[in-house]
Formats: sequence, structure tokens, C-alpha cells
Amino acid sequence: MQYRVLTVTALVFVLATPALAVFGNGILRGNDYRVVVDSVRWGLRGSTFPVWETTSGWEADPSETDTFWFQAPEDRPLWGEFHYSVGGQDTWFLIDPIEADRWFDLPVPGGLDVAPQLMYRDSLTSGLQSRDAGPSPALFAVPNPFRTLTRLSPGDGAPAGPVRVFDPLGRQVRVLEPGSPADVPGTATWDGRDSRGLRVDAGIYIARLQTGASTRLVLLD
Repeated sequence: MQYRVLTVTALVFVLATPALAVFGNGILRGNDYRVVVDSVRWGLRGSTFPVWETTSGWEADPSETDTFWFQAPEDRPLWGEFHYSVGGQDTWFLIDPIEADRWFDLPVPGGLDVAPQLMYRDSLTSGLQSRDAGPSPALFAVPNPFRTLTRLSPGDGAPAGPVRVFDPLGRQVRVLEPGSPADVPGTATWDGRDSRGLRVDAGIYIARLQTGASTRLVLLD
């Protein structure tokens, strides 16, 4: 009987957990340490249960930074509990309530050097705004999917600006300047290559404007 009760409880937890969707990104800065964030526990406004998210690949060496795209729930998170390893120890840090555009020092057990830091980006702030605030300006890619070239242009009156392309792990691949090499003002062109001019692997990438407008790019073989 006890086994059946535990099984039902686990099933209720799974069904009550909201689905995940693209939400925003965060920056990790190692400073004097190597730090690896392996997961985040989100506290939700409309749910009794928190949501765990694995953040594989989000790590920073000393004096380096790394960006990660969160797959946070559609419901508004109120807080985030970050589980990470630093200085050979596993620990966690709670941000409650969530604040954007602010560096948070990640505690290092027994550490005396400059602590690693974490910051939310503006894209996360826009994700936390009420739906009544209206949709974010769109970013369009044509063609998409593509093999050799796609043109990205802002819509809904969004201002032109650099377009940043990120891989599935949230690492920046390329920064595209509008009008170069595209021949249409305000339009940026991506040829599927990184900042070194090397062809990247086929897959799904994310292009984003500073306004928060973004779109998914599907690069084919």
C-alpha cells in the first residue's frame, strides 16, 4: 500500500509541473574561480511545485564569462535557486525575488578571492513582465530553415541594431551588424559561420536583438 501511495504522489508532481519554454538568459562570470552551474530550481507564482531545470554546459573559467539560455516555465518565476560547484565544493545560491541587470556574488565556501558572479539579462526582465504589457517586437528570418544564407530583419517598428546568434547551449556564435553584408537597410545576414569564419554544426540557433526580439534559426546540413 505504501508503494502505491508514493507512485501516485510522483505522478501528481509530474502532471502539475508546467511545460518549459524559451525564457531568457543569464551571464556567469568566473573572476578568480572556475564555476559550473548544473541546475536551477524555479519557484512559480501559479504552482505549488518548483520546477528543476538542468543547465548543462553553463560554466566559466577564471576571468571568463559564459551565457546560458534558460528554458523557464511559461508561468512567472518568483525566485531561482542556483546549484553550482566552485572550489571543489557543491553549493547553492537563492535569488528571491528575481532581479534583472544586477550582478550577484556566488558564495565560495572558505574562499578569500574575488567570488564568481551571476547576472540576469534584459531578456529575462521582458519575460517576467505581465502579458498586458504587449508582445515584444518580432525578428524575422527568411529563409528559415536554411542551408547557406538567411536574412534577419526586425518587425513591428523595432529599431535596427546588432543581431547576436547563440548556439543551443547559450554560447554566442556571431554578432551580425545590420546592412553588412546584407543590401537592405536594417537587415542582417548570417551565412551559418561563427566569428572565426568557420561553418557551425547543423541545428537550432537563437538570434536576438538588444530589444529582446528573437527568433529560432534552423540550420540544415
